[in-house]
Amino acid sequence: MAQRIECPTLSTLEKLKGREFVSKQYIEELTNSKYLQQVERDIVSEALKSEGKTVNVRKFSLKVRSELLPLTVVSSKNGEPFYGYIALPENIRGPVADYSEHVYESPIKTSAGSIHFGTTVLSGNDEPPQKYFGHTRIEDMAVVAKQRDVDIYGLPIYDFPSQAEYTGGTRRIIELQSDLYQKGRLEFEDHILESSNAYKEFTAGKITSEEYKYIVNNTTRQKELDKLHQYNNPTAHYRMLREEIRYAAKDGKTKLQFPTGQTIMGIEGLGSTELWDKILHRGRDGEPDETVPLESDELTKDAIGMGISNSHGSEWIITDVLGDGKFSAIPKEFYHKHGIQKGSPTFDSHKETFDISGKLDISNPIYKFYEHDIGRYLKNKYGAEIIKDAQGITWHEIKVKPEMATQPVLAFDGDVQYDRTRKNIQQKTKDMEKEKAKEKNKRLEDFNKVLSRLTVKAPMPEKEKTGIRRSLEDFSKSLREIQNSREDHAINLGEDHEQNIEL
Repeated sequence: MAQRIECPTLSTLEKLKGREFVSKQYIEELTNSKYLQQVERDIVSEALKSEGKTVNVRKFSLKVRSELLPLTVVSSKNGEPFYGYIALPENIRGPVADYSEHVYESPIKTSAGSIHFGTTVLSGNDEPPQKYFGHTRIEDMAVVAKQRDVDIYGLPIYDFPSQAEYTGGTRRIIELQSDLYQKGRLEFEDHILESSNAYKEFTAGKITSEEYKYIVNNTTRQKELDKLHQYNNPTAHYRMLREEIRYAAKDGKTKLQFPTGQTIMGIEGLGSTELWDKILHRGRDGEPDETVPLESDELTKDAIGMGISNSHGSEWIITDVLGDGKFSAIPKEFYHKHGIQKGSPTFDSHKETFDISGKLDISNPIYKFYEHDIGRYLKNKYGAEIIKDAQGITWHEIKVKPEMATQPVLAFDGDVQYDRTRKNIQQKTKDMEKEKAKEKNKRLEDFNKVLSRLTVKAPMPEKEKTGIRRSLEDFSKSLREIQNSREDHAINLGEDHEQNIEL
């Protein structure tokens, strides 16, 4: 399987590039930027504690980066993807050239990999990913595909170009998912740590609370979990999003698309009436041989425990009826899996919610996440636009530029463009003050001319009086504009440098 290892960086470290030594104060001022997440400030500040007044940039960067979380990407490309059947219906999916899955792993062992990949052979064996961080599902679209006919089900049949020309410049990330940062699973890893011998000794009164805290805070496992706690939901998803942009650029893609709220509901089968059948009878081999479509009005309490299948042949068991066409279900293999008890955290973690009402539920958390959180993030950071494809499906689309392939992947959100030292700000302030002074002097000259005209004792025509009155009004307006401009400038300086510097 293809593996890609990327070491992340910080926007603070990017601003130090090209320098050999800097003052400690300079780095402290960089961390005051409001464009940094608090976790980045904390990591840099902690690393600064042991530094003197002058900092060796290379050594400092290595020290800081050792505290960051590198991610390894294990790809199913040319392997065996697990969830290719969870996609838009074929009649509106469009010509997909290739489907694959990226499982992101950190150096830290977790138990969350079994949620979605409990039986997958993605990593080359029958074990789930041992160091799961999150995963994405990807569709690469074909260059050209012409519909030449329809099959017996009315679905389009496409003529595709040759294999060498098959994959085009558009990639879709049809899912961003992290089982580790949802439903309290990271806290579950903390609970495992608390179940250690030290915790048992503390609860038994054999060691004091101070001794227990010291043991926990100095264990390797605690330090590992601290690195995982650098992220949450949705910052873990944004980290994978940034990684995917770089990979798309490396793979020569020119467009990267993410689902809108409405589109993700179609991908996940939420609000669709065509995905599920109830199983009426099984053959001797145990496989369903008689099914009928599952209707919304059949979702009563009697439906709990019912076996159902989707259009891809995957079997599920209904566990909860939620009303208005919504229900929860668990894959059949997990429902009958040895050791999993109904109502247990492990059982519940494998449940998923579906909706066959045919209605678009804009209150659904999945809809909100892609429509608002992902959409807003892509627009603000990458200038994304909402587009409609040939099948009438909407996507958040960003332009992928070649230089994105070599740009660093930021561990956390930041803006490396805000690289202004105290000296730069002071110089800019002086330049702007000079321009304002020139403008003010010119206005004063004009005003003096008006005053000299007012000293004329001869009767003044009404037209000339009106002109002078307007000149005075214009001058007063100009003075107000100068004052407002200076105030705005002071505010802008505060935004750029994150503090009011005494010049």
